[in-house]
Amino acid sequence: MVISVRGGRNYLNEKDSSYGVPNVTRIRCLNGGSPAGVPATNPCASGFNSVSDISKTAKDISTRKTLDADLTYMVDNLAGRHNFKFGYQLNKLFNDVDTGYFGIGEVRLFFNQSDRGIGPGVCPSGPCQSFGYGYLQDFGTVGKAGSTNTSLYAQDSWQPTNRLTLNLGLRLEQEDVPSFSENGQAIKFGWSDKIAPRLGVAYDVFGDGRMKVFASYGQFFDRFKYELPRGSFGGDRLLRYFFALPDPNYTTYTREYALSHTLVGPIDFRVPSNDPADNRVDPDLKAARQTEFTVGTEYGLSRDIVVSGRFTRKKLDRTIEDVGFIDAVGNENFFIANPGMGVVAQPFASGLKASPLAARQYNAMELRLDKRYARNYYLNASYTFSRLTGNYSGLSSSDEFDALGVGRSSPNVNRFFDLPFLGFNTNGEPDNGRLGTDRPHALKLFGAYTFDYKNLFGRNFNESGNHSTELSAAFTGLSGTPLSSRVQLYGAYTFLTTRGDLGRTPMFTQTDASLSHTYKFGNDGRWAMKFDLNVLNLLNENNVTSVFTQISPDSLTAGNFGISDEDGLGELNTFRAIFNGGLTNQIQAGLANGSIARDARYNQPLTRQIPRQVRFGFRLLF
Repeated sequence: MVISVRGGRNYLNEKDSSYGVPNVTRIRCLNGGSPAGVPATNPCASGFNSVSDISKTAKDISTRKTLDADLTYMVDNLAGRHNFKFGYQLNKLFNDVDTGYFGIGEVRLFFNQSDRGIGPGVCPSGPCQSFGYGYLQDFGTVGKAGSTNTSLYAQDSWQPTNRLTLNLGLRLEQEDVPSFSENGQAIKFGWSDKIAPRLGVAYDVFGDGRMKVFASYGQFFDRFKYELPRGSFGGDRLLRYFFALPDPNYTTYTREYALSHTLVGPIDFRVPSNDPADNRVDPDLKAARQTEFTVGTEYGLSRDIVVSGRFTRKKLDRTIEDVGFIDAVGNENFFIANPGMGVVAQPFASGLKASPLAARQYNAMELRLDKRYARNYYLNASYTFSRLTGNYSGLSSSDEFDALGVGRSSPNVNRFFDLPFLGFNTNGEPDNGRLGTDRPHALKLFGAYTFDYKNLFGRNFNESGNHSTELSAAFTGLSGTPLSSRVQLYGAYTFLTTRGDLGRTPMFTQTDASLSHTYKFGNDGRWAMKFDLNVLNLLNENNVTSVFTQISPDSLTAGNFGISDEDGLGELNTFRAIFNGGLTNQIQAGLANGSIARDARYNQPLTRQIPRQVRFGFRLLF
């Protein structure tokens, strides 16, 4: 019997790049200049900022407390041999955050423009002295919250015979997902909500340990990250207070002025989804789950060489995401739900489709050759043929990427289902297909050789065994990734036609090499000096790794399709048009006749392989 207990506490306060940031309200002129014929003592040009960026992190404190305890007990005479293991795990998280500029604010001015019924000479109540509109924006992530995840598990490695091993296990979890708003309702998953079985079998085919076949099946549940609670349960705050501009001088519009002269608002663009008065968390919400099945075999060609093959299937059963809609006054609202299930299984308005089911499936066949270390060298080679399909890439989104081609990582609150047309292309057809990281072919080679200098040129330069040099090299060859034309509608990207319509990036190949020399000294060689040389991208390849796929630089709205916005329903009617005949033909026609701008970067390389890097290292071991 073996009992193991371990615990820990981690503390982190992330305040990078937050020092020296001014603590004042910033005034920005998004559309500046003096109104025609009206002199201004302090006019502001478009793009003017009274101070630099005011967004900062006053604190972002995360603490984690963990406790793991398990008991292992081995039995030899209970219908075979057993290795029982029982365990308990405790994971407590806490976050105290104050980032952004909530309570300080940013005043944005739009001279000669209108919005929310406020504009030159007009206010919601009728004619007024106004040269445009402005709003005060309060934005930040503020609050404290904590959560607890508790797990129990039992497993048994059972050998009923010397040639057969069965691995049987069951894991139970309970978890509470915190709320950053004081009155918000937390999500709680009980013991019955996360029941995860584990089944495995391995069989020694010939009874001599040379060949085995194996298979396994398991269900896996995810723990909540804090991105969703912070963003949707009251941590993120984004309020806008709209007011008129009766004075052409920008210095008039302080935070105090905006609050005392608000005509529309505050409009909340981060309405907590767990507000008890309007709770939009699916009461039947189910924990995210993935099912995995693997079957394979291994065969020893010799004492040092093993060949193996394995088939793996991983299927997403369900996930948790924010599923969004726009209400009658323009507020962004989100259901926290399993996409395509429960409260979002029905359209939220006529003429729309319900949220689609989140889908992701990975099928792969891997072949391997492993030459274990002997006679001073070892070698590993593998080839994988795979398919990754669906409409949901996971906690990190390969459908969204920045100017450097890096995907977005916002667990449970990526853009997948934020608006009714997301999950569909611009013709209202499901956008299921090859996901952004699908690479059908993957070849990987790795090997190393150790020089001990014995019998070098017929002489022994290393009688003491103090010297050795290891030379290693690695090669990776991968298929390119799918490229899909994207268009932006009301600030959200979707696919113009189908995933992969632009083909793939070129094949990615890279060779790395390293050299490490060891010199041992001292009594019994307890001390050692190591000199390292690592070369990444040895051949200095310049493969394209991502391509710019946004076909237009503009965010398209109702006006681009001749849809009226007089009734305030232009956005909703645009969404309806996607599912009633589609917008693909109109977009393509607009690109052809110039009414919709075409981005010159479209289908051009965005990022390339990192050039050759050479790194030198020195280590002293004792």
